[in-house]
Amino acid sequence: MQDTVKDIRAQVTIHFKNNSSITLDVSDDNENTTMINYCTSVDINENLYQSSADNIVGNVCGNTLSLELVSKNRLLIPNNQSSVYYGLMDETAYIEVTFTYKDDEDSSITHTVPMGRYFVDTWEGGTDSSRPNEVNISAVDYFGKLKNIPIDNVRIRRNISF
Repeated sequence: MQDTVKDIRAQVTIHFKNNSSITLDVSDDNENTTMINYCTSVDINENLYQSSADNIVGNVCGNTLSLELVSKNRLLIPNNQSSVYYGLMDETAYIEVTFTYKDDEDSSITHTVPMGRYFVDTWEGGTDSSRPNEVNISAVDYFGKLKNIPIDNVRIRRNISF
């Protein structure tokens, strides 16, 4: 058994509210890739959300996701009105990230590691003339989404008699 995993493949699947989705491979070779739409960076960070007046849920850990994409056909540019995803590239979309790798003892076996489901916060791109095909997406997991839901403070009554 090897100590390092080889042949890791990362994929990002974006799901839209009309039940359509698109799966993107991750490539760091921007110049030589033949892919039309692909992800150049996946960054997952863990955050501690501390309880406060804005977060009465309590101390919870949540993850944030930052994606950098290239959309050569401009399909994933949010202001592209001819895209089939136009009007869907917003907070209603969610993203799933997975890593797959081949078994080190039997290369015909592939293992998949889900890295979470993230809900889109911002989806920006296509506005910089020097990088017209680049897209930046930020998203949060369930806890990040939960901390942003307003919850009324409720006074708990003690010493209730029946």
